[in-house]
Amino acid sequence: MKIRLTEIAKKLNISFEEAMKLKEEKLCSDMAKGKGKNTWIDEEGQAILIDSMDVPEAVPKHHRGVVHSHCRNPNYMYVIIPNPARKVATAVPRKFYNKMRGKKVTIEEIKDVNGSSFRYVPSGRYNQ
Repeated sequence: MKIRLTEIAKKLNISFEEAMKLKEEKLCSDMAKGKGKNTWIDEEGQAILIDSMDVPEAVPKHHRGVVHSHCRNPNYMYVIIPNPARKVATAVPRKFYNKMRGKKVTIEEIKDVNGSSFRYVPSGRYNQ
């Protein structure tokens, strides 16, 4: 069930501007709909925002994309993400190697001194 960002901000005791900044930094565009104070967040996005309030540095940026093809290494798949449009190698469990082509998936972008790396997020991870 979707909830307005203003209600989430009240529940977390933060200002709406802080909540909007967290939304821009941590959520992909599919998790939030609307503009300004009429922004609605889906269930997965709500869980990510609540987690990012506790430790903002530990929660990475999320993207949704479509699995394009296999990499040479069976631990990775190429995923096309829309914003900005690019194809990235994403770490996935090896048991999904032949089952994910063409599927829409959520991935996390982990940034460090060496650059960005991406990993697959199982669908029920934030809906607990």
